[in-house]
Amino acid sequence: MADVSEDVTGNRSNTCTGLIPGDEETTYSQKGENYHDAFDPKEYLKCYYTPNGHYFDLYCRQLQIMHNLYTERVRGTSLLDVGSGPCIGSLISASGFTEIVASEFTEKNREEIWNWIRNDPSAFDWSPYFKYVCGLDGKCGEWHIRQEQLRKTLKDVVPCNVHLANPLAPVVFRPFDAIVTCGCLDVACHDYETYKKALKNVASLLKSGGNIIIQGDINETCYTVGTNTFKCLNLNEPQVENALTEAGFVDIDLKVLSSAMFTLFVVAATKS
Repeated sequence: MADVSEDVTGNRSNTCTGLIPGDEETTYSQKGENYHDAFDPKEYLKCYYTPNGHYFDLYCRQLQIMHNLYTERVRGTSLLDVGSGPCIGSLISASGFTEIVASEFTEKNREEIWNWIRNDPSAFDWSPYFKYVCGLDGKCGEWHIRQEQLRKTLKDVVPCNVHLANPLAPVVFRPFDAIVTCGCLDVACHDYETYKKALKNVASLLKSGGNIIIQGDINETCYTVGTNTFKCLNLNEPQVENALTEAGFVDIDLKVLSSAMFTLFVVAATKS
């Protein structure tokens, strides 16, 4: 998420600066077991998705780009969200799809999504983002309709591991019409070659001619959740575009968004 840690009050410290891959620090994690044990989905949502918080404006700009992509380019019946985390924000604009599957590595994050689907009182409140996205269509008053629609079209939340040839193994799905993956590949991969291989694994789940949307960070090395710090892969725009080309994608459209906190990209591409 960012190369500096920040609590919800906006205090910043350079805890990521100067750390080298391989450093043994109990709060500096990347391996999968660290995510199972140390990643707190509620703390993550509180820090990065609090309405009108430090990241709200940038996230809304990201949602606007994704909304345009869903409206103009990324269409179909079936949609897969790879590495959802505890979030459903990337699916708010996917109202044209009738079968959506979320997938996530950790059980705690999957349960957080199920809580939202079931309208559990403990679930994170995504309504400000539904209102924002619906407002892009001039239908802010219909946000609750879209919210209930997504609860019905989000058919399943399954385990996912992008390092497997079939990231959804042992479950086998027909190729999806479209895939979206936000903040997943760059935190799941410790080097560029691993990133490219993971992207190819994800691409195997997409039908030929289908579109993918990827969101990630640019030139970042880690992000914090509470007192824990997690690595992410330091990427630049040419590396992202090259990885997509090697994975068999064409018509690559990459956009960069910046704030005082960090820089991210949103890219769309078509599988040849």
